[in-house]
Amino acid sequence: MRKSTAAWWSGAFLAVVAAQAVAQSAAPATNSKDDQPVQALTPVLVQGQVASELPEGSTVTTRRQLDERAIESWEDFSRRGEPGVNFSTANNSVNIRGMDEDRVVTRVDGIRIPWLNDGARGEKGGLNTVNFNALSSVDLVRAAGAPQSGSLVGYLNLRTLGPDDLLTPDQNFGALVKSGYDSADDSWSMDAALAGSIGQTGTSWLLLAGQRKGHELENMGNVGGYGALREEPNPESYTQRNAMLKLQHDFTLEHRLTLSGEIFKRTGTTENLHQQGTSSYAVDGNSTDEEFSRKRAVLGYEYRAANEKSAVSHGEIKAYWQRSYQDSALNAMRLPDRRGSISFGPIPVGQMYGYAYPYGPYGRDNSVQETGKGVLTAWQGYLTSTAVQHHWAAGAEWYGSRLEQHSGGYDNCPASLRPITNPAFSLGPRNCEMLHTNQSDVPQVDGDTWSLWAQDEISWADGKYALTPALRFDSYKYSPEAGGAYDANPNAQVTPLNSASGQRLSPSLLAAYRASETLSFYGKYGYGYKAPSATQLYTNYGAPGTYLRVGNPNLEAEISRGWELGVEAGDNELGGRLSVFDNRYRNFIEAEVPVTPDSPEWNPAWDGLYPMGVTAYANRARVRIYGAELSGHWSINGNWYTWGSLAWARGKDQDTDRYLNSVAPLKAILALGYRSGQWGAEAITTLVKRRSEVEYPEAADGVSTPDFQAPGYGLLDLTAWWTPQAAKGLRLQAGIYNAFDKKYWNALDVPRPGRDARPIDYYTQPGRNFRVSLTYQY
Repeated sequence: MRKSTAAWWSGAFLAVVAAQAVAQSAAPATNSKDDQPVQALTPVLVQGQVASELPEGSTVTTRRQLDERAIESWEDFSRRGEPGVNFSTANNSVNIRGMDEDRVVTRVDGIRIPWLNDGARGEKGGLNTVNFNALSSVDLVRAAGAPQSGSLVGYLNLRTLGPDDLLTPDQNFGALVKSGYDSADDSWSMDAALAGSIGQTGTSWLLLAGQRKGHELENMGNVGGYGALREEPNPESYTQRNAMLKLQHDFTLEHRLTLSGEIFKRTGTTENLHQQGTSSYAVDGNSTDEEFSRKRAVLGYEYRAANEKSAVSHGEIKAYWQRSYQDSALNAMRLPDRRGSISFGPIPVGQMYGYAYPYGPYGRDNSVQETGKGVLTAWQGYLTSTAVQHHWAAGAEWYGSRLEQHSGGYDNCPASLRPITNPAFSLGPRNCEMLHTNQSDVPQVDGDTWSLWAQDEISWADGKYALTPALRFDSYKYSPEAGGAYDANPNAQVTPLNSASGQRLSPSLLAAYRASETLSFYGKYGYGYKAPSATQLYTNYGAPGTYLRVGNPNLEAEISRGWELGVEAGDNELGGRLSVFDNRYRNFIEAEVPVTPDSPEWNPAWDGLYPMGVTAYANRARVRIYGAELSGHWSINGNWYTWGSLAWARGKDQDTDRYLNSVAPLKAILALGYRSGQWGAEAITTLVKRRSEVEYPEAADGVSTPDFQAPGYGLLDLTAWWTPQAAKGLRLQAGIYNAFDKKYWNALDVPRPGRDARPIDYYTQPGRNFRVSLTYQY
């Protein structure tokens, strides 16, 4: 089966290459490129040479860097791209400077991707709906500032390929095809992008499609088989597909209209061997089908003045629609609970009170979906005088969203269970009272967020000194709706549905001193703002007589206040950047906080209904995260080069004096490479410090097991590429990763010990693995 897949991919790749070769040979003589080099996608950019839209302290990872370092996922980006950016598979979110989940804004072509959370059943994600082979660059903007909304520490903007990336001014057709194999998950991939222009009409297009088929990601666990002691990953097979179409029309050199559509879908099936062969599930009787998908359509207008220093130099307007969806469907054969056979003398207590249920065919289908539409615009320009230059920028954004969550399922639970009137016959909670389904745990919620921002870079002495004051206004409103599957929720009539809203002005100031063309200093001070999410406000899971996990419609929005100092030095040949930061957070939102009648979050309607306890979302008063980041590069000579980067952060809850588990340990990346006209090679070392600063280093009240303190580790990745002179546009690349087969953990992937936690070696990363790819560009 896997060999036939490989053969299919190889055949498809050769067919596309052959098609492009025919197109090349059939091109008119006036367009012949036999004596011209193949265009390089997105040349290397170094901070200090980047477009002026990105503030000091920002970095850009180009398409060339993504290819040479084999960055095809968030995990790769963290390990061989930016050490200050991490990705956690525990919650499927990006992590920057200790902030994760929806506290980090991640955008694709300027439009944010929502991070989904169903609030109760563990469905989290949305940021993993990205094919890195479809990107032209990744922009990382650090620290809070005016242009980003809803972010406490900065944002990531992923820029996708466009017609201009594949076409040169004298070229009316271009193509980029890539096929590869990754042994870490036994996957084959194929990505193809075609671009063209239609005569002299000013219209160009790009069509991109990709597919990856693979299996479970390997780890370094040794125990296989069935049951809770299994360390090896569960068998999985997945298929990932994405497609994108971009159209653009230039009315003049200054005015452009764009239209694009994009779709991403990943489906997979996992055999849950760690749950099979247990007291609850039979062997071969537990599997999960998962789906992650994202769709969007964007209509845009862009203006770029012929004079870059004009009063209005650049502007854009985008209107968009998008939908993000996540679903997990469990199908199993459940075994009867052993308590169902318990008798007290002649009284069959287990049978009388239904303790054996549910058993037989059993399924759960949990989904969460956010549909949104929005409009955003941003403009900038220059106003100059004899002594002072103003580089102004302003923008606005509106985003309307609808969140829908649902759990469907089947089992043989009876419509009602016999009440236990005699406490002596109680054998604990009955499973049918705990396994709620065919309901919504979050009502349908409509949300509206608005933002306005403006900033002005005031510079003098020929740009040597600059001050950039900025101001941002954010506002939100959420409106929950009863009805539908939410009416089946047993708590629907207990907890009222109230709308929630808030707004805030957030100022910031950036100061820069450019001592020379190769040396500059900067300092930032600013505020960030993030509204609570719909699930944080309105989750409602549990049942009277058992427990309640609930949202909090009175949550305050999270606010950050922080400063950053930095220095940037050098040029393309030799340079570096150093920054130190200190961020304070107020109203930090924490999940599953135990509440009692004495807690401010308590609702009197809950009195006496939930004997097993109530947990709710609540605001933490004060949180602090500070740290430093360092990076540098050196072109030693015409062939040899080196680069490196380091990220360190430390975070605490200042009220409890406990460390934050969302803060990753110190990480450094060091690389040495060789590059010539025809081939190149690179060795990348990743060094991570032991994680000793965890929230619970020892057991405490309510925490029976300490948090895992992941050991430090060092990894070596080796890559090489070759572009044969006889086959112009062809590139072969291969790499060995974790070359010394080191056993290690990504600290952010390991959850807090609990009911669903697995043996610690289950969370290890892949051992030695390799990748190979073949790329053709026309």
